[in-house]
Amino acid sequence: MTRRWFYISMAAISCYFAVVIAVALLSKNGVLPIEIYNFIRELSSLLTALPIPILVNILQRRVDFVKSLRELWTAMNKAKSGLLKYTYFRNPTLDQYLDAYQGLSVVIDDLRAVYRNVGVTGKERGFYPFKPLHDMRRAFEKLNPSARIDATTVVPTGHETRHEILRAWDVMRERFLSEFRPPEPTNPVTDLASTPKTGPRAG
Repeated sequence: MTRRWFYISMAAISCYFAVVIAVALLSKNGVLPIEIYNFIRELSSLLTALPIPILVNILQRRVDFVKSLRELWTAMNKAKSGLLKYTYFRNPTLDQYLDAYQGLSVVIDDLRAVYRNVGVTGKERGFYPFKPLHDMRRAFEKLNPSARIDATTVVPTGHETRHEILRAWDVMRERFLSEFRPPEPTNPVTDLASTPKTGPRAG
């Protein structure tokens, strides 16, 4: 469950309790028939417990979703690191290329288990939710050592490929991590000037 639907679900449950309380108060004060207040009072335990299973389900789905996202984020970082590592090899082998390519390919497909395509309808397949992953794949495919090269083929350097991969990664990273909304640290260390001064470390 995404953060957006989590908030909507929690708002719906809050509205449920607000409506029950409002109706009880209005009926108690004579605005509505007193029988409604008596009915709510007699079934107060049931009315209170009714949303609890739904609330538990919502919380569990949110926890499971965030867990899946964190696992996917770890796999994405590993795949990205594998691509960048390959660009530093001077004489890479086909096996090294395939290992790095496989890591990214698995991540691209695993993401479909967490997010469906954007704009899916009965007739339309929609769009892949994080296109920069495919941009990274296309940039990396240009380094395929088994690709057929002719006089017109321009093979990018490792540096150029790293630049394309990192540019695509930076575009995606902020959007992907927005689902977590990680907080700022309480005691950050942003540079040496902000590091607290302490005495010499005991040996």
